[in-house]
Amino acid sequence: MNNTNPAIWREAAEELSIDRNDVQVWRVDLRTARCEIEQLRQILSNDELQRAGRFYGQQHRERFILARGTLRRILGRYMNIHPEKLGFSYINSKPEIMPELDGKRLRFNISHAGDYMLAAITADRMIGVDIELISVDRPHLRIAERFFSHRETTTLRALPEPQQIGAFYACWTRKEAYIKARGLGVFRGLDCFSVSLAPGEAAALTETESDPEEIKRWTILDINPASGYRAAAAVEGGDVKFRFYDWKP
Repeated sequence: MNNTNPAIWREAAEELSIDRNDVQVWRVDLRTARCEIEQLRQILSNDELQRAGRFYGQQHRERFILARGTLRRILGRYMNIHPEKLGFSYINSKPEIMPELDGKRLRFNISHAGDYMLAAITADRMIGVDIELISVDRPHLRIAERFFSHRETTTLRALPEPQQIGAFYACWTRKEAYIKARGLGVFRGLDCFSVSLAPGEAAALTETESDPEEIKRWTILDINPASGYRAAAAVEGGDVKFRFYDWKP
């Protein structure tokens, strides 16, 4: 399945709600959020503060605090509770929010790169999101040969050189969004499935080694977060409606 609706970023209503067919994606400008880093630090749990302290380098520690603190604020608005009171459980290393919301379990995933973070929220559907800052200096073909499927690498190599960078990031973000939604972990089995990547081709899961029916169970959407970035989301099932919100601190 695929979805090609363009991302139109809007300001969200004060009171948030979400249905089982909704995928709500939030864009966070980390440069703006940085002015609130001390307030965000104060709403993190002791476990989250310990995790932040294990990051090497101040920039990485601050990014974790900004991302996790803002995520708590977003989820707190859905749940209508103070963000510091949110509790999380972990299933296959993926955090889930407790308790349920009107009989629905909120599921979420975040990704950040450069100056932006994306947070994707659903109700009762597995979800994954990835954002990448585009770099023309990365050894794209070498990375593809190591992590992409044979089908993807062959398609990438056959493209004219000016199109290869865009196709590489289309493939990478779609693959990472899917594997994060599945809870399998980045780099685990990336060559065991294929996604579309040719210019003009709709975002889609196209092939899996384990189960041919798997491609029918997922919707993949390309997201345009900002100039110089590439992003994608993968959500379980079809008949989904995407909404895009800008987070305002």
